[in-house]
Amino acid sequence: VWLNHGSILKYPQKFSKKNRNVELIGEAFFDVESDLSRPFEVNTSKQCITVLGTSFNVSAYPGDPYIATTVEQGKVIVNNIDEYDRKIETAELNSGMQSYFMKKTEHNVINRVNPEKYTGWNDGKLMLVDDPMAIVVKKLERWYNVDVEVLNKRIYDYKYTATFIHEPIEQVMKMMAIATPISYNIETGLKQDDNTYSKMKILIK
Repeated sequence: VWLNHGSILKYPQKFSKKNRNVELIGEAFFDVESDLSRPFEVNTSKQCITVLGTSFNVSAYPGDPYIATTVEQGKVIVNNIDEYDRKIETAELNSGMQSYFMKKTEHNVINRVNPEKYTGWNDGKLMLVDDPMAIVVKKLERWYNVDVEVLNKRIYDYKYTATFIHEPIEQVMKMMAIATPISYNIETGLKQDDNTYSKMKILIK
């Protein structure tokens, strides 16, 4: 299991003889060894993903309105969790498929996608594929551990397609400013009373 920024994985000291259950808060990429007698289950706040042997990505950050499960190789079963903690089978996903579950409406959409867009972070790639600014902001904040503030709402209409590999945030912002008519200021973190530093802040206008 590879954890993305700001993520937590909870698991027992020893798996049971019937299954391998873990709990995810945030985002993780899983490469699961097949064991037909003990299926692997990823539990999130609203869904349970069951897998026998597969590589896949689950994004289930508490602050996001959705849970996205993307299969790179193999097959998973996506189950919704009802109010009585019962699993309700919702979708079966094969390679190159994604389940996009909206938490508020509990509506699940199945799409055929390029898995690399959703798993590339595990290889050090920050991938944007026709992503609107609202999504770009979240990716930048998590990838670089910064705060981003957009000062003009019209900027949210801009979309970006790019792949960054180990580029610093300054280089990413420079390329975004070349691609679209934006400007930005980068405020470095300030030293706190406890000798730690606040996050870098990026203002986009």
